[in-house]
Amino acid sequence: MASRFIRSIEDFSLAYNLGIIAKIKLILHYPLFKLLWLESYGNESSRAISRRLLPLFNGYAIHLRVAAKDGTDGQIRVPFAANDYASFAEVIMAEAYRDDYQNVETVVDLGANTGMASLWFLLRLPRLKKLVAVEPNPRLGSVIRKNVESYARGRFTLEEGCVSDSDQPFANLQLLDDNHRHTRIGFSDHGDVRNMRLAELLDRHGLPTVDLLKMDIEGSEYALLNDAKSLRRCSRIVAEIHGVPEDRGKFVAALGQIGFSVCRPGAVGGPCEMITATRTRSSD
Repeated sequence: MASRFIRSIEDFSLAYNLGIIAKIKLILHYPLFKLLWLESYGNESSRAISRRLLPLFNGYAIHLRVAAKDGTDGQIRVPFAANDYASFAEVIMAEAYRDDYQNVETVVDLGANTGMASLWFLLRLPRLKKLVAVEPNPRLGSVIRKNVESYARGRFTLEEGCVSDSDQPFANLQLLDDNHRHTRIGFSDHGDVRNMRLAELLDRHGLPTVDLLKMDIEGSEYALLNDAKSLRRCSRIVAEIHGVPEDRGKFVAALGQIGFSVCRPGAVGGPCEMITATRTRSSD
């Protein structure tokens, strides 16, 4: 595990131009990284030990100075709460959203969670001018703002609510895990958070079109297929789609029917997969 850790630090350093101090900080925290690794991949006894110890580090993070693609410097937080670190490792270190986004200037991030995808877009998209993030869980608003603050620079706006195909003005939240990091939503004329359609969100932020729509909304992506007119205002979509492979295949086919060419680069056999879609026509 130690040699793999050192390799990951080197890869991370090359991707984000880490200085020697940042690398030393990471290496000194190797015991914490090992606890996180053991929780996921260790044997039964080591997982039990890590699960007893990791809650002691909820809220703990280290700060690293890194360079963004546009040449600016700032600090990113490396969190050690288990769920938060998993998101950091997947999105920031492994660059799950890596693609050719050199010309992307506008992004809408549906399902911002702790803000890791938004942070990655702020760091890695050199021409980014506006990023609108949407997250229904009010407990995560301060976490998101803290994670992106070094790189927001007037380009970032957080909408605390949800986007759907429903005309109901509010949504009710169902928390799906003990850490309040994942939610499912239902709709009513009163509820926990504000609900809006995608077109309303884009209009509110002066976006007649958007270069990139990111979706990670715990199964609610299927409902947005009913709002094809709004989806056609998006040039590209990157989405984590959930459900059994048959349902995901229907989702991909539906995107094709409304004018998108879809790429499925990942495995299709698990509970979810990442897809990218590019709009090839604007009408049926």
